Amino acid sequence: VIFGAELSMVGTDFPVEDVALVISEVAATVDSNFRIEIANHGTVATDLGGHVLESRGMVDASYVFPPETNLVGAGYLVVGEAELGFRAAAGDRLFLLTPERQLLAHATRADAFAQAYSVAHHGEMLVPDAATFGAPNTFAINSDIVINEIMYHFRPDPGIGGEPPVDRDEEWVELYNRGAGAVDLTGWSIDGGISFDFPDGGMLGAGGYLVVARDSVTLSAKYPGLAASIMGNFGGRLDNSRDSVRLENASGNPVDEVSYVEGGKWPGLADGDGSSLELRDVRADNANPGAWAASDESGKSAWETFTYRRNLARPQHAQTYGSTLWNELRLGMLRAGEVLIDDLSVVRDPDGAAQELMQNGDFELSPASSKWRTLGNHRHSVVIAEPGNAGNQVLHIVASGGAGIAHNHLESTFVGNTPIQAGQIYEVSFKARWLRGDNRLNVRAFSAKLAGTFALSMPAQAGTPGAANSAAAGNLGPTIAGLRHDPIIPAAGAAVTISADIADPDGLASLVVRTTINGSPGPSPSLTPAG
Repeated sequence: VIFGAELSMVGTDFPVEDVALVISEVAATVDSNFRIEIANHGTVATDLGGHVLESRGMVDASYVFPPETNLVGAGYLVVGEAELGFRAAAGDRLFLLTPERQLLAHATRADAFAQAYSVAHHGEMLVPDAATFGAPNTFAINSDIVINEIMYHFRPDPGIGGEPPVDRDEEWVELYNRGAGAVDLTGWSIDGGISFDFPDGGMLGAGGYLVVARDSVTLSAKYPGLAASIMGNFGGRLDNSRDSVRLENASGNPVDEVSYVEGGKWPGLADGDGSSLELRDVRADNANPGAWAASDESGKSAWETFTYRRNLARPQHAQTYGSTLWNELRLGMLRAGEVLIDDLSVVRDPDGAAQELMQNGDFELSPASSKWRTLGNHRHSVVIAEPGNAGNQVLHIVASGGAGIAHNHLESTFVGNTPIQAGQIYEVSFKARWLRGDNRLNVRAFSAKLAGTFALSMPAQAGTPGAANSAAAGNLGPTIAGLRHDPIIPAAGAAVTISADIADPDGLASLVVRTTINGSPGPSPSLTPAG
């Protein structure tokens, strides 16, 4: 069967830039005095004459504003049931349309409870604390409870027998009371990608933590000392790529909301690499990814010793393939991660001559980087004093990606440029300690000789549920979003407007903007706060 169809469209331009009319307040449908308020959020008076206020749903009706119905800038106009000629039912859609129904100015729904437009919540319709028809809307929202930590993707279990890794069920959201008094959570809920209704009578004290888990029994067994601070189970799952967690009070108004995504400015180590998402400052704007960090798990790991032998006289160890041009040892992570290395040794004929081939395997030579080269996505690796043991030098491997065959690794030439010889036995040993990210370390001589890949132990517990965040900062400073300049590619000598949304709970005393033109310092722009 073949259907033939054509779509013809005619574009018409309308002056919509200055449209600032909204349905600002709607009385509860059960209210004996049903009414609707229209607000003009602009600065210029608007004639509502010919505009249409329409209800669709259980009640299909409309009201046309009479000519010369002027609404001053920042003003309000209230229309009652008698004038409207209808009373909307709960769930009915309300539309404010321009004359002749050419454009939709605003829309919302009627409900059994009052609805009011909130500028602070980007135009969301919320439940007001009182009727304010003809005046600015007011809301009673306790903002002391914040979403403080999210475990949305616990590191997967390794696959068995070559199977892919398996995601664990450990997911949880931690709330923190940053206020000075206890808060009653009766009637509160969590919405978004997951759902949870708090039980009646639940109180969260000042400075207290509360963890809502997908599996509260298992999480309580893992953290027995925190069982009183863990509840659940929430419905649904936190998505590993992107999701939203919204905390609502008993009226259904938003108390806090966080929408994270995989990548971008959001901490990557929280996406299945052993960390949780931690809020750095409980007063900061937690809708901004700059206010978050991956939890620091390095204090939970310990040193491990690895030793293995390769008998190159055996066929399975001979590894005679590939070039023998370079005589060196290479280290690399299979994915982004950080580990500490110490006492690295490669010994030829360990039961006989015991010839040590490594140079600066204990990383004590000066300068610290002596005998080691860092390449590509491993280039930020450096020799440091061992944390907690300043008298000992260790290698801190920092990898932003996986190791490669010819690049993206660390390498050190063997003593005297000694080659790996066929028929010999070699023993490789080292100490390692996982810090963050991937835990798989690859060790090999050139062209994969003496190769081995090792999974370093990672702590069973990750994140800081029910406790202070490891990434907590006393005063984070401003968060910045939406940094942009216009035009993107300016003509020579043209003016450029730079804009950004900058927020700080303590306010901003000053702001410095630095610019460059073709790599050289540019002029200092004049600053104009927009809000």
